[in-house]
Order: sequence, then C-alpha cells, then structure tokens
Amino acid sequence: MADQNPEAPNPATPAEDPAAVAARLDAFVGVAGENVRAAADARLTTEVTPAPTDAPDAAEAAESNDGMDDVLTEAQDAFFDGNFRGTVELAKRVLAVRPTDPGAYEILALALMALNQYDLAAEVS
Repeated sequence: MADQNPEAPNPATPAEDPAAVAARLDAFVGVAGENVRAAADARLTTEVTPAPTDAPDAAEAAESNDGMDDVLTEAQDAFFDGNFRGTVELAKRVLAVRPTDPGAYEILALALMALNQYDLAAEVS
C-alpha cells in the first residue's frame, strides 16, 4: 500500500460543518480587528510633530522688507519704457543690497543686451 500524504485531504473524512468554519473565521477576524483597532488607537494617541511650514526664513523675511522689491519693479518698468540705462542703474542698486537676486540679474542682462553690451550681459547671466 502506498504512503498517503498526511496533508492531503482525505476523501473519506466528512466535510467540516460550515457553521463551525464561519464561527472560527469570525473569531479570527474579531481578534485581528481588535489588534488593528488597538494599533490605530496607539498611533492616534502618539504625539505628532507638526510638519514644517513653508514660511520664509529670517534672511528671506529681511530681504523682502529691505525696499528693494520696489526698486526692482522700477527697473522692470524702466526696461519696458525703453530706458535701458536707467534699468541698469536700478538693477545694480538692487544687487548692491541683494547680491543673489535672480530677478535683478535677469533684468540687468536684458537691459545690457538691449544696449548691445553682449559681453557684459553674458557675464551677468
């Protein structure tokens, strides 16, 4: 007689009562559900550190209050009015206070190109 696999279902064994299977499944799901609820409650009661805000740092705040935004706007207005020399002077004023201001560099380079000073414009951009 051949050895039978003990894990293989035995066709001679009657099927388990569906109500008993359902009761065991309900008990398992109930325990699992309680564990999930407990984990969620633990997470909700844990102190949460607030996410960082996108507030500007002190340097950006000081930069925005230095009055150079108005000067940069004047430079842009001068450029659109065709006053390229005035644009250059105003952009240089902004850069004297804000040496890394990209808007000032951009308007300065545009004004220099309008004045056919391409070498200087290339150095600026």
